[in-house]
Amino acid sequence: MKELKAEGLSFNLTYSRGPFFLNGTQEDINADRDSKGIPRDAPYHVVYFRDGKPPAWEANMDRLMSDAGLSPRNTAVTYHRVQRDSMDAHRLAQYAATEENEKGEKMWFALSRRWFMGKDTNIKTVKLDGEDLLKECAEYAGLNMVNVEKVLRGELVTREEIMEQVHRVHAVGIHSIPNMVFELQGRADGSWKENPALRDNKYRATHQGSGSKASFKQLLLKLHRGSAPVARAC
Repeated sequence: MKELKAEGLSFNLTYSRGPFFLNGTQEDINADRDSKGIPRDAPYHVVYFRDGKPPAWEANMDRLMSDAGLSPRNTAVTYHRVQRDSMDAHRLAQYAATEENEKGEKMWFALSRRWFMGKDTNIKTVKLDGEDLLKECAEYAGLNMVNVEKVLRGELVTREEIMEQVHRVHAVGIHSIPNMVFELQGRADGSWKENPALRDNKYRATHQGSGSKASFKQLLLKLHRGSAPVARAC
């Protein structure tokens, strides 16, 4: 956005997030581990390393983090994290956005820093369903901790609400993240978030997969050429 502004283009950008859920239930994860003869609570490096080496796609992840100006991962944490059912993390992040959109972003930021980068926490063995981790992130985001307890008990934002929205996205063929949809406010027909079946046109553009600053810049330039530079991201 700073580069575009320096070139004389400015955008009034607002955003919102929808839920995503990729790992499956804990039963799915357990079944996968059982089929491979891997202990159910095996850490990341046991599940994904081959011959003691990290998977090749890790190098690409590190490159993208570097391009985005993020610090190197703390592998002492990330290599020992344990994959678990992430539904509570999604539910809590969705709840956070109901307090304030900014709090929702802070919640995702806190989770991402701890899970993907191994930063900002002294918790030993990070698990995405761990109440200690989720509460630590909620406190960072400034959430109402009474309501956080309710969410963790299954209230306020339910599993069924998350899955209903996820099924709508799956129904139009989206099965991976990130999937970002940019719409020109007042020009795009309807809202993609409300109707994922809506297709791209000069007022709506989709970016699927991890991207660089250059790829997002090109997308915004395309929308700018289509209409006035006022956009919202869904």
